[in-house]
Amino acid sequence: MRQRMGWLSSKERKRAKNIRRRIQNIINILSNIIGFEDRCRSSVRNQYDKMRENEALNALKNMSVDEINYNKAGIRVSALKNAGIDNLWQLFNMRRSDITAINGIGESSVDKIMNNLQNLFANAKQNAKVRLSAQNRTKASDSAIMNLFYLTKAGDITDVAKNLYDANVSSLNEKLKSAKKMSNPLTWLFSSEKAKKKMMQDVNDLEAILNSDLSEQVNGLFEKSESLKKSSVDDCLSDFDNNASSYYAKLDNVMGVSDEENIAGIRKISADQAAYGNIIESDVDVEELIEEINRVELDLSLLNVTLRRYQEFGTKYIVKQKRTLLGDEMGLGKTMQAIAAMTHLQAVGKTHFMVICPLSVLENWKREVSTHSKLNVIGIYGDEEARAVAFNTWLNDGGVAITTYETVQRLVITDTLSLDMVTVDEAHYIKNPEAARTKAIVDILDNTESVLYMTGTPIENKIDEMKYLIRCLQPDIYELIKDINDIEDALNFREVIMPVYLRRTRDDVLKELPELIEKEEWCEMSAKELLWYKDELSKEDCNFMKLRQISWNMADVSDSTKATRLMEICEEAAADGRRIIVFSFFLGVLETVQNMLGDRCVGLINGSVPPAERQGLVDKLKEAPAGSVLVSQIISGGVGLNIQCASVVIFCEPQVKPSMEMQALSRAYRMGQTRDVLVHRLLMADSVDERMLETLKQKTQVFNEFADESIVGQRDIEINDNAMKTIVEEEKKRLGVSE
Repeated sequence: MRQRMGWLSSKERKRAKNIRRRIQNIINILSNIIGFEDRCRSSVRNQYDKMRENEALNALKNMSVDEINYNKAGIRVSALKNAGIDNLWQLFNMRRSDITAINGIGESSVDKIMNNLQNLFANAKQNAKVRLSAQNRTKASDSAIMNLFYLTKAGDITDVAKNLYDANVSSLNEKLKSAKKMSNPLTWLFSSEKAKKKMMQDVNDLEAILNSDLSEQVNGLFEKSESLKKSSVDDCLSDFDNNASSYYAKLDNVMGVSDEENIAGIRKISADQAAYGNIIESDVDVEELIEEINRVELDLSLLNVTLRRYQEFGTKYIVKQKRTLLGDEMGLGKTMQAIAAMTHLQAVGKTHFMVICPLSVLENWKREVSTHSKLNVIGIYGDEEARAVAFNTWLNDGGVAITTYETVQRLVITDTLSLDMVTVDEAHYIKNPEAARTKAIVDILDNTESVLYMTGTPIENKIDEMKYLIRCLQPDIYELIKDINDIEDALNFREVIMPVYLRRTRDDVLKELPELIEKEEWCEMSAKELLWYKDELSKEDCNFMKLRQISWNMADVSDSTKATRLMEICEEAAADGRRIIVFSFFLGVLETVQNMLGDRCVGLINGSVPPAERQGLVDKLKEAPAGSVLVSQIISGGVGLNIQCASVVIFCEPQVKPSMEMQALSRAYRMGQTRDVLVHRLLMADSVDERMLETLKQKTQVFNEFADESIVGQRDIEINDNAMKTIVEEEKKRLGVSE
């Protein structure tokens, strides 16, 4: 830039003005990206509030007008009924003058009615459970989902924008002042020589920024952000259907959750209660403990998912308390909280973690950790040589070692190795102090900084087992409760054990309960199962359908990893007060399941069972105690039956047509179902199960990419005969099997 004494050319002024405009545009883009997220959050809150109001109004429709006198305020309900008012919704929609005009209702009664109506409506709104839905659509729900779509997808965009804004905008604004002055002839004319040099330098700096990576980054962020904003309602609803858990986690994050929900089950004891009930003497201050837990700052940079707020609290609890028993109800994500705790610990410098679990869930743990975190995963199991190699690799490299109750007894863990965190899944497996596996695990825990026991079973119902587990974790707490033989013997029992035991139920923490919770239960082939599998593949008449029954063909059902996992799920469901339906394509598999379950199975539905008898079996399940099971062929029980009494669904194997699963699932997951439905898909790793899922996923992607939109609703993707042959050939090749 050429400086002139006392004057600046119009060309230079225009250049300064243009640079100023373009830099301001960069700042505006960053501000808008950051601000749009805030606007999305605000919109979600508003739409959520509307949905709660709608739910509250629906609740009033189901409340008798008698409820208006809930506080015995002397309201003449009979006068309201004589006027044709049956429910509170009718009353809520009436004007004050209309109520006053009712014969027998005076001004003082109207005041009481209006006050009670507001209280009842507020209470209904407070307790309303809002469910987002891509099927039962409303304007408010669609809007909330669209804004959550942006929030779930734009996290990285917003984070980068915030970082760029914080790092650059303050400096840019200072330099923009120079550009503004330089654009003004009079300001330039009367500025000192030193000020003019600064103006020119600042403008040159701004021009350089326009040609730098910063400008390119901001433009890239703008394009990504605008692309997301242009997503259609259908795009958003489709993504919600496929990733509902992420949306609910984000909704949790936007709406927040109270401490009461985080620690549901802990009850504060009043002075009157304390006077008439047994109280354990302890120094536990629940409110102070909650504050300490909430103050924990988590580093979840190694976690690939967004936690729900209660999961975040649980993770902080694990990190802060160090030796804990997490007893959240099944379906609330205990595994995710354990993974989150490990990611935090690694982010702050810890290196060695171990998960000890039943063999039936080992493969599931491997996949969950790999999918949802950036932690290194090493499975330690199998024959002696494989165990030794994996164990030494873990010792040298660190990461998450995942092993079984049986294997851990064979590992040589010296006192020189200090583990940073050990997670014991299904901790009720080590309830016997004299068992070898219990002793082996307890020995490891003596040299471990953080210990997490996990169980979905309401273990407080088995007080002796619970006391032993607490004794292993926090002996001081055990000393306070060792003489308690029933939790009802002490009013503050749950409060006293809160430093070591945290349990939440779905009703406690999921105000916006997703109605369908699906989980893939990956199993690892045992040596016997692998031998059977290879033997089948080597046969000249190798049968794809027979391969699909992997694990169910064991001569001894105790050798079946799928059967073992199915029994564990049924036990958890029984403890949770749920009934179960088990689906399989294969009658032989269902007969095996029926024999395993014994009296817990109310019957088996297949093609030979007449329709009337099928409904009779459903009615029998409805009247049966929690933990009861109905087993059904997927092509028989999947059509024409209403099985809302079952809230746990287990598929024994993947189906060649996903529509078969969806049709069967709709038997339990339908209008009239009062509980959320938990779906478990039993899958065998490194088998036709996995190949089938890969093939179906690929077919779905191809269909979505190339199919005409008009036929999307009619699609019926399946694995045909050619695909079956391909899968078998690929499996033979992978395992080196020849006929």
